[in-house]
Amino acid sequence: MRPNRFIAFLLALALVAAVPAWAKDQDNQVDTGLVPDSSFIYETSIYALQNSDTYYEGQTVQVTGEAVGDIIDAEGGDTHKWITLDSLPGDQQATVQVYVSAEQASLIDMLGRYEKTGSTVSVTGRYHLVCDQHDGLSDIHATSLNVLQSGSSHHTNFSIQPFIPAFGLVGLGLLMFWWYRRKREELQ
Repeated sequence: MRPNRFIAFLLALALVAAVPAWAKDQDNQVDTGLVPDSSFIYETSIYALQNSDTYYEGQTVQVTGEAVGDIIDAEGGDTHKWITLDSLPGDQQATVQVYVSAEQASLIDMLGRYEKTGSTVSVTGRYHLVCDQHDGLSDIHATSLNVLQSGSSHHTNFSIQPFIPAFGLVGLGLLMFWWYRRKREELQ
């Protein structure tokens, strides 16, 4: 290090150390009586929610998944619905129940089932590991629901190809049974 830079460094260090206590900001104090809020959004997977302990309890979470099954009316009127979100292909398999408003549920154009891929939705809401409003169900109370991709229908064609080995094994079994019976009759 050069002598001039070294002297400048020592002067700066002395200046920082010499700041008197009266120069500190008295208004910048930590209030230990404040209750933490969950305004921070945890972007997580459905699998992580399903297998979490109490880490996400009461936190605002955001999950993305496929709407599957049926939209079910919640108790107490037509203002709220239940939807089921399934993890996306490529993620570990899991589901979560989501409590949404009727308006949010109306945004979903297709639900996943046989020969149908449901709408891909992103849900933000408060996660409850054991919801006291819904008899201990693990759920998300949605504050927002966005449809990321519309659902689609597809036809599954029947193919005989996967059954050919099974037919061959059944035929081989019948042939062995016939051969065994014939040999048994010869010995009698």
